[in-house]
Amino acid sequence: KCFCRESKMNKRTQKLNLGVTKLVGLIFGVALVASCGGSGSSSTASGPGLTVVPALGGVGPGLTVTAYDASTGRSIATATTVVDTTVGSESFGLGKATLSVPSSFSGTAVINVTGCATCTYFDERTLSTASFGASDAITTVVPSVSASTTSSVGVSTLTTLVAANLGVTPTTISSLGTSVVVTTAKLEAAVTNVLDVFGLSSSSSSSNLALINAVPKVFGVSYKAGDKLEATGNALTMGTVLTALAK
Repeated sequence: KCFCRESKMNKRTQKLNLGVTKLVGLIFGVALVASCGGSGSSSTASGPGLTVVPALGGVGPGLTVTAYDASTGRSIATATTVVDTTVGSESFGLGKATLSVPSSFSGTAVINVTGCATCTYFDERTLSTASFGASDAITTVVPSVSASTTSSVGVSTLTTLVAANLGVTPTTISSLGTSVVVTTAKLEAAVTNVLDVFGLSSSSSSSNLALINAVPKVFGVSYKAGDKLEATGNALTMGTVLTALAK
């Protein structure tokens, strides 16, 4: 049974090779870019929280995760990644951050993840930890965030490509709402453009958004060889793509 699942995963990975070849240049250009924040902040009462899982492989503690209002570039929430070391936890070895979204905000948000001098991630190519420095960043654009949001989103090289397709990078966050305008139609088109490269887009915009924003199944620092085979659906699909990109 395990052999069959592993075989299916290998076939899916091979199918992605063409997409990997097309995107590899772009990834090195925009996946890890100089970080720069937006302006302003919010201090109103906040909701239960949006869980953000940066996925390169899994990241360690200490990365800064900041959410910005996509219509203004205003900072609305920030937190740092922590690692759940509970034995048996699905997130064992994977860093994540929980953002408390203020009650005054509801709409599209840009989430930017930046590193630090001691920050690391698990490199799925070398199967060892690698540095994720203060000048490194990955980004995503989430279509709907509010104080009542309790879902989880992944931030990866693929979401960074979608953001860049929209003109959203860490250095342009301060221009959101002026020279950089994010609309639902533009976001849906950018997501489709990226997923099309891998043959993963569908005719449903909501399905495409759900796929790109899914938390991928990636290896953490305490990974086991069969970890990815435990995933299903969007988590497995996105995890497989990221593994292919890492190679």
